Amino acid sequence: MISQWSRNHPVDDDMIRNVHTRAMRGDIAEAESILGELAGPADELWPRWRWPALLLDRGLQVGSRGGHGSVRYRVVEVEPRSVRFGFAPRSLLRGEHELSVRIAGQGTFRRPPGEGEETRPGWMNLEWQHRLDVAANLPDTAFRLVIQLHDVLAEDLLDQAERLLTGVEREPRAMGARLGMIHRIYRALDRER
Repeated sequence: MISQWSRNHPVDDDMIRNVHTRAMRGDIAEAESILGELAGPADELWPRWRWPALLLDRGLQVGSRGGHGSVRYRVVEVEPRSVRFGFAPRSLLRGEHELSVRIAGQGTFRRPPGEGEETRPGWMNLEWQHRLDVAANLPDTAFRLVIQLHDVLAEDLLDQAERLLTGVEREPRAMGARLGMIHRIYRALDRER
């Protein structure tokens, strides 16, 4: 297994499915607004403090091209509660990824112990999800590192969503020595570009 979030793809044996989810309380209209600002001038969702900025040539609209760092893709679908990207045709990666938020039903929302029980009028149970369906023209070791970097990025992104909606601050995930070195190289190459 490549990572705790990765599984065999349900349809394509050459791909993996990587899914990160985060449950939280929040206002769905506010969540839609936050998602709608992705890659725009008011974007606070993308974790730029650790990753190259997400840039799209025409903003968050179907057909827009861009990506973050050397990862290139195009916008293929935009809805109020989701955005889906397809990897660029000449990319080393094949597949798509989607960021979405949904109402996760009614009922009691439980935070982990010690995080309080704050609630506000209009809040409901929400679930943010980042789903990646991907195959790569890379050696297995390199593909594994790409997925592990993606895992940290996806969790940073969900941390940002949670901070923006609820005010909960999470400690940044440690990458470990090997992954941290790969991340530093990735950032250095991005700055040179």
